[in-house]
Amino acid sequence: IFAAGLESLLGEEVEAGQEDVEATAGISLDLLGVSLRPISFFTGQSGLMSAVWNAPSEPVSALQTNLLLQDHSKRLHLSNGLIVEHQLMGAISLDLSGSLSVSLWNKNAKCLIKNSAAVVMTGKTNIITSSFRTGIDFDASSLSRIDFQSDVDFYDGIKSCLQMGRPNVTFK
Repeated sequence: IFAAGLESLLGEEVEAGQEDVEATAGISLDLLGVSLRPISFFTGQSGLMSAVWNAPSEPVSALQTNLLLQDHSKRLHLSNGLIVEHQLMGAISLDLSGSLSVSLWNKNAKCLIKNSAAVVMTGKTNIITSSFRTGIDFDASSLSRIDFQSDVDFYDGIKSCLQMGRPNVTFK
């Protein structure tokens, strides 16, 4: 997350030479070591006001992706004549979403960022001979989420509360 030029909005004094810095905020993400294109939330005072007035209170997705983690297949011919086949496939689904609610009347703001992920692994192992074929199939899945909530009250000075929550992880 990056921001610049917001010091005066938070009641801080602007350093000399920094008066001309344009108000801007956004997010830059790295996924599996690859930098993704930065997302700019707003640029300039008019962009900030537009973002404040038009910010949805429902979560909006900033990144949704599905990735193939594993796709493996192997066939082994054993010395006793058995053939072992093994197949494994795994995928992950990621969702980064957030919501913002700003009240100029009450002079407060609430922000919620949700990081959700689901992982699924499926596979099978078979033993093959000339007289029979047997095997086992298996599936595993997990779902997790991390919530980052921030509340800011700027009615009488600036007060902020940052909370990070992790609901229980589901594994099947």
